[in-house]
Amino acid sequence: MDKHALHIFYVRHGVIMHESPEFESFKRLYSSRFSDLEKWLNLLESVCRRLDIKLLQVNGGKLLKYITNGVKPTVRLVVSCLERPEDAKNLNLSNKDDLLDSVSSFQSHQNPAQ
Repeated sequence: MDKHALHIFYVRHGVIMHESPEFESFKRLYSSRFSDLEKWLNLLESVCRRLDIKLLQVNGGKLLKYITNGVKPTVRLVVSCLERPEDAKNLNLSNKDDLLDSVSSFQSHQNPAQ
């Protein structure tokens, strides 16, 4: 059953909803890779808190593709895993460009030397 799930899970007020059936299924299926996943999930939560996002859907399958390819987490890649980044009312931003501008600003605060 887990294998056929969509693995779309939610972040509410900057915190992944760990007890949701969707996330539990995702975690069970990819438990062997969960230490790699945690880096991505921590960054995701941080971005959501920084951007004051109330509720957002995340495509766990897309996250996993990056991880299985050995890609290191970045803010832009985490944002690319959002199921509907254009959903401006959930993001409190007027459009996708505002989201990317906010992400760029967040990234520069995370890595001031760059």
